[in-house]
Amino acid sequence: MNNTIEFETATAAVAHLKALVDVYWNKTIAEEEFISELTIFFSYSKNRGHIMRGSELAPVMEKLGKKRLETFKAYLPKIDNGKYNIV
Repeated sequence: MNNTIEFETATAAVAHLKALVDVYWNKTIAEEEFISELTIFFSYSKNRGHIMRGSELAPVMEKLGKKRLETFKAYLPKIDNGKYNIV
């Protein structure tokens, strides 16, 4: 994928994450690339601000849907271990 940019709205950021999880689920990208894409996404502080509220997920993340959110939560500690308090 590797077309991550700094998103202006939380809705746009979540839409990108939704597409990223879908691409991973469809086996279009490998796990390593998925983690890399998440790392790039979070390297932009504006993106991180849309998604996180301190160490918790922002309410807008519910737009991902339950299964995508579970996948996202499973990989978040792998990119920023110990930084986020998600369950």
